[in-house]
Amino acid sequence: MTNLSKHLYVKAEACDLPCGATTNDIKCPWCGESKSFSVTRTLRGDLLFVCHRASCDQGGKGGYVRGPRGGTGNPPEQGRVFTPRVFDHPTTRVGGVKLAHLVSVYGLTPKEIAWADWSYAYKMDRLVMPVLSPVGAHRGSIARVYDKSIVPKTLTYKEVDDVWMGWYLRPGIAFANAEGKFGEVVVVEDCISALKASRLVPACAILGTHISHDMVRELTSTAKRVVLCLDQDATQKAYDYCKEFSAFGNFITVPLSKDIKDMNEEELEEWSDRL
Repeated sequence: MTNLSKHLYVKAEACDLPCGATTNDIKCPWCGESKSFSVTRTLRGDLLFVCHRASCDQGGKGGYVRGPRGGTGNPPEQGRVFTPRVFDHPTTRVGGVKLAHLVSVYGLTPKEIAWADWSYAYKMDRLVMPVLSPVGAHRGSIARVYDKSIVPKTLTYKEVDDVWMGWYLRPGIAFANAEGKFGEVVVVEDCISALKASRLVPACAILGTHISHDMVRELTSTAKRVVLCLDQDATQKAYDYCKEFSAFGNFITVPLSKDIKDMNEEELEEWSDRL
């Protein structure tokens, strides 16, 4: 199947998707997997798509199929379109069963969950995690559900057109030099791993496995050394990134045998010794 045919496939499969809606029921035309492939129809009618599967050839790159405005018969195009999506659902503090789940399963503490400003969207039954820039500017939110039967697992709310990754810089852990750079930053895939890693070192969640050149610029302008600690299934991708971005800064990979969010205290200490 050619690239054009794959775009046409996405257009045909999502032809009934309402404007503003997102679906994860369409199979990725590159890797053939569903659930990890997300398609959104913007308010202008374009179809934005991205595959979050690390092993997919197109994983994290994304693209769009242009809608019919301005005439019909336009060929599919791939490019960058931004449509703000504001999180406006009511929230409350994380407590009860949801807090107990984060504490018992991931070993987080109520104090650090409060520091990260996570909240609970009770009507959606989702944990809401803000996405912040290195200087604390609000970029949007991630709303995640932990019931594996619910799809999609994660909803993304990009409120501004900015680099999409979230920083966790704890007071007393993150010390910048005179140039405003940290000695190192650990790059992980998700917010829970980033919050846990930030106990020991400045951390950044790239919210997937894709690292763009805009992300590289922010990482290298914020830290002298960038340590990639992607999940086990994306280890080779992390090594490839180190080769690709070596001209822009000091990138290294520390492979993981277990996701950071699943590590206990002893495993977390052993991991930090390898940095």
